[in-house]
Amino acid sequence: MYKAAFLIALICGAVGSQADASLQQDNQQDSQAEVRFPRTTPKSAETKDGQVTWPMRMGQGRPVPVIEANVNGQGPFLFYLDTGAGTTTLNTEFVNKLQLPVVGETNIRGPGAGPGIDADIVTVDRLQIGDVDVRDFEAAGFDRGQFSGGEDITGSLGLDVFGDLPVTLDFPNNRIVVGGDGLEEPNGETVLTCNFATPVPTFEVELGGETFSAAFDSGFAGVVLIGEESVKDFSFDGELRTIGRGRSVSGEVEIKGGQIEGNLKVGDQTTEKPMLTIMPVLLTDQEICVLGYAWCQEMAVTYDRKNGRVSFVKSQNGEDAAMHGDDSEYAGKYGMRSVFVQDGKLMYQRDGGLALELKSLGDDTFELTLPAGTRTATPLPNVRFDRDDDKQVKGFSLVRGDEVEEYVEKSND
Repeated sequence: MYKAAFLIALICGAVGSQADASLQQDNQQDSQAEVRFPRTTPKSAETKDGQVTWPMRMGQGRPVPVIEANVNGQGPFLFYLDTGAGTTTLNTEFVNKLQLPVVGETNIRGPGAGPGIDADIVTVDRLQIGDVDVRDFEAAGFDRGQFSGGEDITGSLGLDVFGDLPVTLDFPNNRIVVGGDGLEEPNGETVLTCNFATPVPTFEVELGGETFSAAFDSGFAGVVLIGEESVKDFSFDGELRTIGRGRSVSGEVEIKGGQIEGNLKVGDQTTEKPMLTIMPVLLTDQEICVLGYAWCQEMAVTYDRKNGRVSFVKSQNGEDAAMHGDDSEYAGKYGMRSVFVQDGKLMYQRDGGLALELKSLGDDTFELTLPAGTRTATPLPNVRFDRDDDKQVKGFSLVRGDEVEEYVEKSND
């Protein structure tokens, strides 16, 4: 079981992630203030030299991209870059510090039932992210302390803040690219039609043989998030199990998990038997699912709002360089699990699941390490690699205390 921090509208996290969700606002009128959806698109968003690139780093308390930005000439301040956020959100303390003008009210709601959180709508005159210059947009201001992951995060930037500029999150190469030429015509393989009229951009995917609208949330650490009603006719590999309770702006919800007997298809990318994170309800009338970091960590994801397109392409580093380095004798395929070297770290990943770092305890035994800010109700097992008579790695055992829970042989492929 785990604690997951949901915020801003569709999303949570698998294997103990803390993640922002997307936004849905209450449009009821209030007699004392204007209650509405913030004007999320800026009056202008420009780059200095056509296209700019800066390094991507992941948050210390949550596995979500973090960037630096100046606001109204002050800063820099730290922000999450959250593709699952329907609008930019700012911490109340920050709003007060910069004396941002309040121009209305809104209500932020996340997965599950509940009243949500009342927030102020504030105006930002200027946002500067490196050589990206954004002018005149609105954001939602409220107390974000419980969603900061223990880091000094000022707020979350949604994709809307970049206006019509193309935005690429290149995960294997740890970089963010803004500006440049738009995407080519949709081909149903690497470039898909994307609907930017919704609070969070959506595109079509196939899951378990059914067609769904899908959103990608850079703040969701799992593979697929979906509502309970949408999976009632799905077949699963084993029983669904309760994996935790998530905290959203709408309250706490029970989260279940299970591996589907079917595939996820996004353009020409196919994931066999993906792990689903299942919520009681998602606040939408659509059949919708959410894709997270564990699904796209090998890819460069590009949004092209101006032309209504999105692209998911395996990075030029490719699978070999980014995911399956050969520098470790432990690297290889073990049944439905892989061990590989990434950025100098030994990693462990179940097919379709979140990649976890392996930290050596000595004697071929390693500790599975969750992303910072996440937890499980019971400790994860250790991974102990076994060798044959020639001292070659032949498999590994999952060990909890003195008990071996499972042994998996290493593939010869």
